[in-house]
Amino acid sequence: MRRITKTQLARLLGIAQNSVYLYARGESMPPVDKAIAIAQALDCSVYDIWGPGCEEEIPGNGKTVIRNIWRSLPTNEGG
Repeated sequence: MRRITKTQLARLLGIAQNSVYLYARGESMPPVDKAIAIAQALDCSVYDIWGPGCEEEIPGNGKTVIRNIWRSLPTNEGG
């Protein structure tokens, strides 16, 4: 997977940074064209990001979040 920050990803896709955070938290899903562009930017597949088993529940609060791939992206250039 390519190292890219969430800020860089938003710029690359021409979308609001907040949208990337919503996708990462599983609170919103990107349109198909953006999902494909995100996967290409990260050098992985859409399945790797949103496929079965890609979500996990946060213990204690019942929220579901998208796992590993999003978590591994730094928030900004500082890491």
